Amino acid sequence: MSALFGEKVTLAQANGPGVELVVWGDEWYATYETLSGYSAVYDDELGLFCYARVAGGQFESTKVAVSESPPAGAEAHARESDAVRMAKVTELEARRASRGPTGVDT
Repeated sequence: MSALFGEKVTLAQANGPGVELVVWGDEWYATYETLSGYSAVYDDELGLFCYARVAGGQFESTKVAVSESPPAGAEAHARESDAVRMAKVTELEARRASRGPTGVDT
């Protein structure tokens, strides 16, 4: 994935049709927004992109799919804290580094 700066992208969901979201980021860290600007996260439990809220500096799913109306507590253009964002990047770097040159966990 190359960097995307506010590009509309259709993303697959395990339990629903593809959903069009606006993406900001790269292969290390990205954020997603609905076309109306509400922050979204992929909810692995539901298999759907859901509206996000920020709790403790990080996104959490509201459990309301972005195909529905935004719930109370959903924020437009919300962002995770810098500390949370950097921790996620560091975790991803560590996971990638633990894989050998063949891409297999060592």
